[in-house]
Amino acid sequence: MPGTVRILSLDGGGIRGLIPAVALGHIAAALGMPGKSLANAFHLVAGTSTGGIMAAGLCAPGALRHGPAELAELYTVHGGTIFPPGAWTRRNPISECKYEPSALEQLLAQRLGQTQLREVAPELLVTAWDLERARPKLFSSWRARLNGSEDFRLRDVARATSAAPTYFPPAIVESLDANYPAAQRRHALVDGGVFANDPAAVALAEARRIFPKADRALVLSLGTGARVNRINGDKAQGFGFAGWLPGLIDVFMDGASALTEHEMMLRQARDELAYFRLQVELDPPPPAFTMDDVAQPTIGGLQKLGEQVFARFKASGALNGLIMEMQKPLASPAAMGFDPDAPGPRLS
Repeated sequence: MPGTVRILSLDGGGIRGLIPAVALGHIAAALGMPGKSLANAFHLVAGTSTGGIMAAGLCAPGALRHGPAELAELYTVHGGTIFPPGAWTRRNPISECKYEPSALEQLLAQRLGQTQLREVAPELLVTAWDLERARPKLFSSWRARLNGSEDFRLRDVARATSAAPTYFPPAIVESLDANYPAAQRRHALVDGGVFANDPAAVALAEARRIFPKADRALVLSLGTGARVNRINGDKAQGFGFAGWLPGLIDVFMDGASALTEHEMMLRQARDELAYFRLQVELDPPPPAFTMDDVAQPTIGGLQKLGEQVFARFKASGALNGLIMEMQKPLASPAAMGFDPDAPGPRLS
């Protein structure tokens, strides 16, 4: 039999990426793997926004590769640099994004260096939205190796997927092959969370396309916490631009994630895949646990939530199921008919 294609999927959520980073450390330990080897247990790692940054780190080559401990450090040590408290008091919220991107860009350059998308392993899929083309942009390692106009610096991929509207300005990035026209190489991109904050369904669709002979799929999907962002209906009657702006991004992203989770659970019920989802409902309600809340009590709370979500995953028996699946031999891409230019619909 060809075998099971394995997918690791990481949601967006800003500083709340600390939750899956902590949980991933426990999962790696439970599987008996060094953290920096975790990605090698999968055929495809997918991420959106903060999950896209983590996915890039997990798949980076050589000394640049991140394990869960290094991912957690991005939030515990560098969170306040990326999201400096009080930033919007020094900026115009009508005409400026909340944060300058320079600190994030410097950190990504330090962590990912000059690595190109084509150099990662295993296969990597990162989502963004192309403003000028008005369509999704899927960064994929297999297309980067196939087509020079699809190869980018990994740090630019991470910057683009995390360019959350109102938080950071769009990322203007260029592919690396100068033989292509400038207009084809240039992209103006924002956070992939505007259409796929949970990238699991997109990753599954792409995996089935490029591994056409795979007879099963396994998806390990980690969320960054579902915010119970309740809005008083009577109060919302009087909302204009300023009233909607503070919570609108969260509403879009949380709604997109909920829809994907529903779809994946339906697929599992139809025995189309083995689906393992780690997610937690956040409490207290907003404004706690916003995407840029870097206060030390929040950081500590997020670490505890990472511990809790793993403990619940283990107590439910799902961890044992995951271990049983992961102990099976890892099918080779060739056995599953890997074809980086396989026909069929794709989002970009």
